[in-house]
Amino acid sequence: MKTKIFISKNLDELPIVEKLCDAMECSIQAESLIRFEALPFKILENPDIVCFTSPRSVWFYFQNPINSDTIQHASVGPSTAARVRELGHSVAFIGSDPGDPEKTSKEFAVWVGERTVLFPESDRSLGSLSKGLPAKQVMRIPVYKTVLHSQIIPKKDIYIFTSPSNAESFLQKNELPRNKSVVAWGKTTANYLLRQKIEVEYTLSSSSENELVAYLESVLTSR
Repeated sequence: MKTKIFISKNLDELPIVEKLCDAMECSIQAESLIRFEALPFKILENPDIVCFTSPRSVWFYFQNPINSDTIQHASVGPSTAARVRELGHSVAFIGSDPGDPEKTSKEFAVWVGERTVLFPESDRSLGSLSKGLPAKQVMRIPVYKTVLHSQIIPKKDIYIFTSPSNAESFLQKNELPRNKSVVAWGKTTANYLLRQKIEVEYTLSSSSENELVAYLESVLTSR
């Protein structure tokens, strides 16, 4: 019997996972259970640094960016940094472990020092990266809205949740079957699931597709 997998991310963002599932003859339902809408925003005071916590925050911020050559850009991790560079901007800081917000927050605070930081983010952001900084140095501005788009998901063997919002959206219309594997894409998602009393079998430490593929390959091979 084929192993059935659900992941709350669209398949066009998961080329390596799709290739693995084809090779291992398992079925995958890959779709995000949230959508995004731009929010109007105005920045009244220029910061020293603009820090991005997701590729999506990059896209929405650069619809109306600050016009300054002195501002540095920072990123929670490599994939977000890559999006900044695609738009022609350099990145002065890249978090070494995006799957661990607490660790990254401490690293970031050391690098920032006494400078001011703007965080363009979702209206539902938990502000994990800004928590290591004094409030007087932080400007948090919602630049997009996260909208839950829940739907009924047929029962699977493995469930992979890529964000707390996706997990919340899933739980609006679904219950997790007993004895099924649950994977969290990073500690923030894992913590949300644990608060819902959902046991997490594996948490991606690097929040990367390659790590997910390595985990799935080991699990599917043992079945």
